[in-house]
Amino acid sequence: EITIGDTNTVSVVSSVPSSGVYKLPLQPPGTWPVTVKAIDNAGNLTAATGSMTVEPIEKPVIEEVARKISEGQMLTARGTAPAGLKVNVRVIRSNDPLAENTIKVQTTAGSDGRWTAEIGGVPAGSYVVYAQSEDDRGALSLETDSVPVSVSRDILGKTIRFARRILT
Repeated sequence: EITIGDTNTVSVVSSVPSSGVYKLPLQPPGTWPVTVKAIDNAGNLTAATGSMTVEPIEKPVIEEVARKISEGQMLTARGTAPAGLKVNVRVIRSNDPLAENTIKVQTTAGSDGRWTAEIGGVPAGSYVVYAQSEDDRGALSLETDSVPVSVSRDILGKTIRFARRILT
């Protein structure tokens, strides 16, 4: 059994390959405490602890995000990343420590390294936008610094649409 961090436990039920190397599932970037436990057929247990560092791939750069939009408008983020990498863009409501109100969009950096993500349906409120690169293996970069975005209620537009319905 291999435990990485506080909660990521991998059960190894087969024997170690003849190479003596066990390949772990993909892990997020960072330095993690690791505990390895082995039990033989007689039930004897041995454990070892240490740490491992997973190096991140190159992270994207957010070059442009509209800082203020109205409800109903498309939120567009643009930037650069290594060509061909996926770019995962997250829009998280500010003051949401559990990130329960997260909107996720994935796009791909073109051959020139440029990417664009369009996010619709963002309700009124204050948000932060992050981006993270992902390669074909699923390896991740660190997230970019957050970019604040404010989405205001479209009171005037709603009032005009309501008035038109009444008048017609």
